[in-house]
Amino acid sequence: MNIKFKNRSKIPFKPLLASLLLCLGISSDLMAQGFYFLTNVVYIMEGSTATVSVVRDVATNSATVTVMTVNGTATAPADYISVSNTITFDVGVSNKTISIATIDDLTQEQMESFTVVLTNSVGSTILQNNATIYLWDNDGPIYFTSSTTTVNEGDGYAILTIMRDDTNGPAWVSYSTAVIPTNQLQWNQLAAAANQDFTPFNNVSVFLTNGQRSTNIMIPIIDDCSIESYTLVNPDNTNQTATVNREMFRVVLTNAIGAMLTAPYTNTITIVDNDSTNGVIGFNVADPEPPQTVAVQSYVEWYYSIFGSVRIPIGRFCDKQQAMSVKFRILNGRDICPGSTNAVYGGPSGSIYETLGDYTSPQVTGYLPGNIPYGTLSWGDKDNADKYINIDIIDDDRIELNEYIVIELYDPQVNGVSAPQALIGRKSKIVICILFDDQTSGAGDRTYNPPTLANPNPGANGTVLAVAVDNEAGLLWVEYSRA
Repeated sequence: MNIKFKNRSKIPFKPLLASLLLCLGISSDLMAQGFYFLTNVVYIMEGSTATVSVVRDVATNSATVTVMTVNGTATAPADYISVSNTITFDVGVSNKTISIATIDDLTQEQMESFTVVLTNSVGSTILQNNATIYLWDNDGPIYFTSSTTTVNEGDGYAILTIMRDDTNGPAWVSYSTAVIPTNQLQWNQLAAAANQDFTPFNNVSVFLTNGQRSTNIMIPIIDDCSIESYTLVNPDNTNQTATVNREMFRVVLTNAIGAMLTAPYTNTITIVDNDSTNGVIGFNVADPEPPQTVAVQSYVEWYYSIFGSVRIPIGRFCDKQQAMSVKFRILNGRDICPGSTNAVYGGPSGSIYETLGDYTSPQVTGYLPGNIPYGTLSWGDKDNADKYINIDIIDDDRIELNEYIVIELYDPQVNGVSAPQALIGRKSKIVICILFDDQTSGAGDRTYNPPTLANPNPGANGTVLAVAVDNEAGLLWVEYSRA
């Protein structure tokens, strides 16, 4: 048999020929040749052991090869222990592993590297002769961005930020909650109790990817109905007293990998009680699931014509002594609802907004600067019935994007006197999305080809437009989309 080969590929000729011979069932000494690294790029944390595998595909003979390290930005012996070994592959052996120790120093530095090379082979060729070892530094500081955090009991969560300065390589760190021992408190401080005031955690791991500088953690705060206000006496001066309505606990960072714990690695959280005989006020809807902090509800534009008003309940919780009130305002914004823009309030009477409006509310009694609609909800003494904000969605025929509004509670009062602690933070806002229901013939599928600000009516046959008015700026804008 006379076979001719012409190699037009970039694959080395000998291993290509050996593969072809193998397919043809032809024995060849070439099949026993060819050392290479199984992986030619390795990333490890300094102080770890780098492991590289030298392999050959066929092991029909005995062969040797020398493995040695070569300095790069990482140098021996400061960053790693150099290696220069000749390894032997007996018949039938196709894989050998080489371990290289690296040095865990205390110097903050950029990522460094060195090279492992193959040389001086006997009984086989070298197909690929080097591998690069990258060393991630683990000496960059990792810490809380603040040593203290104050939250209202009704906020639902304490949000803490973990930061690191060096983002080369990944990093891990754990956090735990801790009750503060009495002997570590001042005479006018109180300790918060686990499972009563906050949800405890123990050694929860947080992972930061290569290049990631920061991440947030959320510690659930328990919103009870207990009035936690106490009069404390200074044991060193019985004439000195203090009324305290806040409790404290700690969150502690531990077990850093790929970074070095640096102060502040403890954050002391102070919970301010929000309970009184007057009660507390907030939207009476399900709490948002973390990491969301605002409840979101969606309604199709034709909802009002079928079901009537969207009724948003506001509750008075825990107690009902004295008269209470709270104001609400309806704000605009963007990008909370997919493919959305501002919804426009249909007022005041006689304005451009009345004819271009997307919704109205009978509870609105006036307008703040910027044409922001607002109103007031009131409870009498012993009254804890839900109050409602009705949103009447206008089902127009305009081609529009999804739209949304933000309803925000503010300025709670007891008997006409400001009482800011009476507002439940996590229940002080709600987002209402108004989903469009008007499209021209041939418009795109809203599930798989949804509208966007750049293309509000994808796939339409002709020229269509989306109209939006900004209540606050009083501007009318038009977006065109041609098929």
